[in-house]
Amino acid sequence: MLLIGALATMSAAANRFCVRSLHKIDAINAMVTQQVEPARLTLTEAKIAVEALGLATYKMAGTNDPDTLREANDERAGQYAAAKAWLRGVENYLPTYQTDVDGMRTRLDLISNIAESVYVSTTAGDRERARWTQLHHSGVAVGHFKEARNDKNGNANEKLRMRAGNENETRNDSGAQGNGRT
Repeated sequence: MLLIGALATMSAAANRFCVRSLHKIDAINAMVTQQVEPARLTLTEAKIAVEALGLATYKMAGTNDPDTLREANDERAGQYAAAKAWLRGVENYLPTYQTDVDGMRTRLDLISNIAESVYVSTTAGDRERARWTQLHHSGVAVGHFKEARNDKNGNANEKLRMRAGNENETRNDSGAQGNGRT
């Protein structure tokens, strides 16, 4: 009889710990679905805008048609604004990553300035300067496009994974302390 009572007590304790673990998993899942996944989607949208901004810049430098030039410049301006808006969205989801977002915004501004220089040279009729600017800065611009793209998706996604891991560790630590374990 004593053995049955001891087994029943151990079973109840095991059930309690299992239910508690399930609640912790639900809390981590809620954090991921409410913060990490939307931030990843937002970063992907920012990447798309940066890619489109780069394409518009190359269109501007490679055209003689004023209508194509005007359309490419409008596209560049729109994609720049879109990338800025998506980065503001990342700040809303993950305010603790303000420094990283500021770095992305700085690189985005540099790319926009290069594109503006190409546009000004092309509209002034200085095709040679526009092409020189594009070629001279193409390594810089391509590097910054890639850096901005990779940073937005690679580095930031890594930080998002780390954040999810940190939340998990924090929850595990608090669970361990609540159980009297160290």
